[in-house]
Amino acid sequence: MSVGGLPPAGATGAELFYGKGRCGLCHTVGIERGGKCPSLNGAGGRLTTAFIYEAMTSPSAYIRLDFSFAEPRAYSAKMPAVNRAPIGLTEEEMQAIIEFVGAIQ
Repeated sequence: MSVGGLPPAGATGAELFYGKGRCGLCHTVGIERGGKCPSLNGAGGRLTTAFIYEAMTSPSAYIRLDFSFAEPRAYSAKMPAVNRAPIGLTEEEMQAIIEFVGAIQ
């Protein structure tokens, strides 16, 4: 099954992104506005899978600024490591989210 033209792994990733992973509570995608954290629009062309993985598991390794090349904007929300409690994503679930984020143009 394909959702929005994404492959099945992307569909699972989207479900996890907005569901268990809680990513959509702070990050925006598409025409959504007002995120507490950087928008992920165009992430597929800007971020490597290794960067996305590290940002998910060690978010404090990066300054919480907008991922764009424009003037950085600080964000008040602090991202949790999603592979630990209370979110506790598995490696497979994180990979599905990485594939979803990597497909965002």
